Amino acid sequence: GRENSAVRIGENSVPRIVRGLTATLTDLSGKHIGFTNSSTYAVLAGDLQLRGATVVSIFSPITSAALQSLNVLVIDDFISYVSTSEIDLIRSWLQTGKGLLLQGDDFQSMPMINSLLTGTGISDVSYGTYFDAVLRNIVPHVITADVDSVYAAAYGGHLTLSGGAQPLVYDTASHVHIGISRLGSGRVLVAGNEVCGDFSFAIGDARLLSNQAIDWLVTGKNLLAADPGSGTVAPNDSQHGTVKIDAKNLPPGNFRYTVEIASNDPQNSLKVIP
Repeated sequence: GRENSAVRIGENSVPRIVRGLTATLTDLSGKHIGFTNSSTYAVLAGDLQLRGATVVSIFSPITSAALQSLNVLVIDDFISYVSTSEIDLIRSWLQTGKGLLLQGDDFQSMPMINSLLTGTGISDVSYGTYFDAVLRNIVPHVITADVDSVYAAAYGGHLTLSGGAQPLVYDTASHVHIGISRLGSGRVLVAGNEVCGDFSFAIGDARLLSNQAIDWLVTGKNLLAADPGSGTVAPNDSQHGTVKIDAKNLPPGNFRYTVEIASNDPQNSLKVIP
């Protein structure tokens, strides 16, 4: 565990103490994080406020006005109460470069969860029952830096991934428990239970993972830039391109990114380079 130690936040930012963590985290001053069930996430919400963020409670019906000021939306099985028009609003908002942290494992939530996730390459699947486990099969990423284990309390879902979606944490059945993807310019993290809930912080490093997930989500647009970003290649010809990464806000460590090349080639309409 990481007890009674301080968060280290980025260079040129105002130091803030968050007891229980040692990490290099982003200064969230000026950022707005929305929670649809804020009482379940009191610890994370407190961490984010200490780091400068404004925490906003979001209620149904979700409106475009409520979403407008948000940088990240944290939503859980509350999603079973939202309408299809609210799902459309969230998707439109997300694609403009926002962040979505979606945590759901109740069977009745799955249709709305998967409607929201259309086009991300992530689907949430119900186990039909619930498990408790400490998960230790963790993929290196900026979100999982220094994360050795994640306590999955009463988890009832797992993920299937396709396309450019990436796994971060596997459950004890070797199914994906936490995964990430994109929708338009927006970033998405999906978990098979409320990994950011207070009850998930009892043991393991879920609290650290949750804070680092917010950092990744609040970044918004991709850290990768392609030159050229688009173009035309004649049949049987080729074109060289360069991909650069802006790493100035990343902590030390090894990170995984995916480059997707879309074309009108019927045989290879989408090429994914891990």
